[in-house]
Amino acid sequence: MKFMIPKGSPAAEPAACAPLIIGHDNWGYGTEPRACARLLYEEGAGFHLHMRCEEADPFRRYIKENDPVYQDSAMEAFFHFFPELPGSGYINFEMNANGAMLSQYGTGRADRKFLSDLGIQAPKCTAQIHADFWELSLFIPLDFIYEVYGLTDERPQITHIRCNFYKIRESDPGQHYLSFAPIDVPSPDFHRPEFFADGEIA
Repeated sequence: MKFMIPKGSPAAEPAACAPLIIGHDNWGYGTEPRACARLLYEEGAGFHLHMRCEEADPFRRYIKENDPVYQDSAMEAFFHFFPELPGSGYINFEMNANGAMLSQYGTGRADRKFLSDLGIQAPKCTAQIHADFWELSLFIPLDFIYEVYGLTDERPQITHIRCNFYKIRESDPGQHYLSFAPIDVPSPDFHRPEFFADGEIA
């Protein structure tokens, strides 16, 4: 699965990008609530992520960094910024409507480490709740990306990435697991980089 990541200026709004629909119900939990992501690349600066969910009064308990926000109503973005770098992994950003974010790095589910435990400060997301939807914004600086991947000296150009976007609530009532790119495994598991989509910077 492939998609294009448009380039934009600092004043450009990610909401102007084509929506990436988070609508694959891989495990039979239903296709609601509807959600989408938009991704914009700012040359020399980083990636602007905007996510929106058509959900009124989203379930939200957690307020601290690295709380288990996936048990709330949450939206998530998993990025592998250097998919051809041997031994490298991907970053997962998991965010609820309070703006609380869990962020980790690793090659798969079994070896994930909180960015804070690696001594890396994760970017901050902002959340807004409206009458019948909620939305998130996250700017992911290039400096941060190079730090996570240990590339602060060489800083190779990023021309394509692999990623997936998710809508999740891992608790009842209303448990659901939706993805942008489909995931072909028997039970819910978002930590499957082999099913990430290919994003090409336009």
